[in-house]
Amino acid sequence: MEQLPAPYRVNTWFFVCGPLAVNTFLLGLTANLYVWKKHGLAFDRVMDMQPDEVPTASGVLKTAIAMFLLQFLIFNGEATRRGESFGVDETHMEMLLLGYVVVAAALLLCPLDILHYKFRMFILRKLGRCLWPFQYFSLKLPTHATPFIEVFIADGLTSLSKFIQDLSVALLLLILLFVHKPEDLRQSYISKLKESPLPYFAASTPYIIRATQCLISFQRTTSMDDRFLHLLNTMKYCSSLLVISVGAYPMLMGLVRPEQSSFFLLCAVFNSLYSFLWDVVMDWGLGQPKLPRRVAFLRHQLTYRPRKIYYVIIAVDFVLRIMWVAKWWDWMLQGVHFKLVAQVAEVIRRVIWNFVRVEWQCIKLNILGSKKLSADNLQLEEIIEKMPLMEDDEDDIDSKPRMRTLSRPNSSAETSGTETSSILSQSPHDSNGGELLAQATRNDVLAGEDVTLEAEMGEAQQDEMIAPAAVTVASYPGKPQAMLVSGGDLTASTHHRWDLKPE
Repeated sequence: MEQLPAPYRVNTWFFVCGPLAVNTFLLGLTANLYVWKKHGLAFDRVMDMQPDEVPTASGVLKTAIAMFLLQFLIFNGEATRRGESFGVDETHMEMLLLGYVVVAAALLLCPLDILHYKFRMFILRKLGRCLWPFQYFSLKLPTHATPFIEVFIADGLTSLSKFIQDLSVALLLLILLFVHKPEDLRQSYISKLKESPLPYFAASTPYIIRATQCLISFQRTTSMDDRFLHLLNTMKYCSSLLVISVGAYPMLMGLVRPEQSSFFLLCAVFNSLYSFLWDVVMDWGLGQPKLPRRVAFLRHQLTYRPRKIYYVIIAVDFVLRIMWVAKWWDWMLQGVHFKLVAQVAEVIRRVIWNFVRVEWQCIKLNILGSKKLSADNLQLEEIIEKMPLMEDDEDDIDSKPRMRTLSRPNSSAETSGTETSSILSQSPHDSNGGELLAQATRNDVLAGEDVTLEAEMGEAQQDEMIAPAAVTVASYPGKPQAMLVSGGDLTASTHHRWDLKPE
């Protein structure tokens, strides 16, 4: 019988990592839902959800806690029962993993109206579309680009590729149970596993799905800029497939370990840096040039506060991307701990990625309105680049309007100077400001007589209730401010350089 290396026994604990990563992902989804709702992000719109399909953060949290409890009962119950012999036989660990997956699948497929039934059915439909993106049971391409929700789910699966690989190994063992005697099962399991490409193909499946989605979007997109971006995105996932293939070849052929190959490490580093840059620039819309210092290399519209959190997110994403490469260096000597940290860290990186990815998609939806959204749009970048920044103080980071309406519905409102503000989703361009000022100047002449008449009648009407009026103030960088007063029979416009600062 083949002699196993000394640290081999502890590696059986790696089967705990997959379920722990899945449970952590569910817990992270709870945080995603809470933050999106807190900041008013219309994630249900960008994901094409019906109102009854939107899950609640509390509901997902309960599911995550239940899955953590399930994992604890399965693995710790077996450890208590077997004592010192726990973890010695890999086949028992595989059966525990299969038990976890069976229970999790039963909860997902449960036909009862519990645990967000509509949301679970929504996820199952979208998973089916990810696995088979073609029309019905044919190989005809869909008539439109890949929807955002399918892209979002497939990207999440890439962070769980190691769990998918472990699951395929467990299924391989289940097949071996029917063709081998129990006493020969362990030896056959080890030898068959080394010879089978199935686990590596299973780990590649999420990347194949994403590459296929990118090619479909490439075929169904008319803009040349967008088509080019879809090709670049396809190359990113192909580089991930290259890393898996280069790592699998020596393992299947019984050659030197992949982490000792310079070409393998070069492919892994290239993929990590490529993916990191794509995260920042394309998936998050950050890294825009020619911005003020306080938002340098970020973007014009930022939802989360303080702004420095975006720099932290970029740094964390870079570190965790590099950790994915570092795990290939002698991870067998580090034992289960580093492997566990690396797998869970990738899930945490995905949860952080979700925060900014959905925020950026919501911003694009608000800007384009009913216009068809594509996954990556250079035209959109040009639209945003022309938008002036809102000039607010560094200490007062809450959104303040660049154009606001001062309403005086009654005399007390006039005395106190109460303001009712309407925040604009987009700031006008500087050239529009010049046109507004020119129109305000022309209105001065046309409304001059009305203003004079109103001044003469002021004393006669001082005891009467003042008619509701509205004052609209428009401010533009480097331009005088324009004010439009309207209400009742009075309409006047002036342009003065008043210092109106946000309170």
